[in-house]
Amino acid sequence: TGTFVQNNRNVNFNGGGDGILTATSGQTFSFMTLNKTGTGRLTISENVAITDSIGLKSGKLTLDNKGISIISTASKTARVGVSSMLMADITYTSGSGKFFVQRYIPAKRSWRLLSAPFNPNPSIGTHSISEAWQERSTGLNYTAAQFAASISADTISTGFSTHITGGSTANGFDSSPTNYTGIRFYNSGTWLTPGNVNGTSVNSKEGWMLFVRGDRKSYGEITTQIKAATVTTLRPRGQIYLGDKRIPTTGNLTGFQVVGNPYASAVDFNTVTKTGSVPNTYTVWDPYLNGSNGTGAFVTLTRSGSVYLRSTPLTGTGTSTYDNLYIPSGAAVMVDFGTTGGSLTFKESDKNALSTTTAFRPVKNSLLQTVLETVESDT
Repeated sequence: TGTFVQNNRNVNFNGGGDGILTATSGQTFSFMTLNKTGTGRLTISENVAITDSIGLKSGKLTLDNKGISIISTASKTARVGVSSMLMADITYTSGSGKFFVQRYIPAKRSWRLLSAPFNPNPSIGTHSISEAWQERSTGLNYTAAQFAASISADTISTGFSTHITGGSTANGFDSSPTNYTGIRFYNSGTWLTPGNVNGTSVNSKEGWMLFVRGDRKSYGEITTQIKAATVTTLRPRGQIYLGDKRIPTTGNLTGFQVVGNPYASAVDFNTVTKTGSVPNTYTVWDPYLNGSNGTGAFVTLTRSGSVYLRSTPLTGTGTSTYDNLYIPSGAAVMVDFGTTGGSLTFKESDKNALSTTTAFRPVKNSLLQTVLETVESDT
């Protein structure tokens, strides 16, 4: 209890007895490890922020209406390290008893292929797209006549969350002059818009193509594509995913599919278990490329030696510098499972401690190609 100065050191919670973590106005840890023996439990009774990594090695954890935030900034993104604990070893109480997994997004008006690293089991309760990326349950009007009142009514802090357009405010969408769709999911060769975002679980799909202009508070009126973007940090919350994840759960998939990074950590696709006709190749959306509307383009990464080689953009122009080693936390990719089908299995050992440096960082001043041309810009 009180104020604890951790000086960027690893703080271990061990032993067989139960413990309660309380602090004055929350506690920040650079490195934190839960390594209790047997059924020893740590109860989190104040909000905790992790700036580098948290290791869930052994024991039990309770989030007592308080959250653990995995912090993401312009310079680095924290992670949940290789863990031996099971999802069942963590107890979540009501309210704010969740993991908040942040994803920093630089000021670049573009589409982003994103995922949320949470347990998708609907029996534990779902977290909607609106709650994840808008941090509210109904949309607001950001047209010229209404944007000032909407900003005033929104309780979000500056620098967080984003707008999602493409439907009615009752269905969770924000209003813009054109109301072009700001979110899509992939289905059998086509990018579709969900009917609502406040009743659709963010984990109902492996990943979502989300159009990000900036944060909800300081971006202001949604006008035209030449308006400058703002920095934002997305912070979806839920029950963290731990353990192996097979895609699909049973059987095989065929053709191109969106695959989300299941973990709050970068992962190495090279070590992910692949069966059937799945190659050591995946496709990413690079938001810095000049697609048909200047909002990014797809690039295929193919393993060659110790790295993945980047293809030329599948649409548009430019030279990609997207990370060619690891899939970042909060990202989704596309994988071709082939005509005969196959599967992927992510394991905790596939996590990587190195922070990616380009996919979500500021920068200095075929079938798949046909499918991707249906991803449009927005205003």
